[in-house]
Amino acid sequence: MSETENNPSTRKGKVARLPYEIRERINAMIRDGAPASRLNTFLIKEGHEALNDQNWTNWRQGGYQDWLREQVHLDKIRDKAESFRRELDAVGVNMIDKTIIDVAQDIANSELDPATAAQAIARLKVAMTGGERTKIAERRAQIAEEALAIARKKFQRDTCELFLKWYQDQRAADIAAAPGDPAEKMELLGQLIFKEDW
Repeated sequence: MSETENNPSTRKGKVARLPYEIRERINAMIRDGAPASRLNTFLIKEGHEALNDQNWTNWRQGGYQDWLREQVHLDKIRDKAESFRRELDAVGVNMIDKTIIDVAQDIANSELDPATAAQAIARLKVAMTGGERTKIAERRAQIAEEALAIARKKFQRDTCELFLKWYQDQRAADIAAAPGDPAEKMELLGQLIFKEDW
């Protein structure tokens, strides 16, 4: 925004003293060809007094011309920013980097010291990429837990199937019924059931 638009005291006319939002709307209406009667209707609806033709002529020749120049300037900035974003897309810059570039552009238009701003942006990127890494690590841990739960279910099901299979095997019944140390029985049953995998 130009200094003229931001500071109504730069221009002393009646339109210049209106609130910024009202002036913006009036400027847009003038750009769209609204006559003074429609501008006055708008002002009255917004709680302001109607202006005379000389007030509108003065504004069209002064403040409105400032606003038009400002719109051209803003359009150039927007076009340049859009071109920049398209170029970033073409070279594969990700959304985090785009956000950081947007922040950098905003900071460049402010009164901040460039070195301080650059350090802040660097910290922002580290925090954002760290957050992405944390999300990835959390997702991997979740997948590992899900895989472990599936493996546990499979182990339990396989164990039950083996029990049923070997429950009917007379050799397993003989080992289980024989007197002796439970650890030795488990070893013999393990060899019988799992063979070379034991």
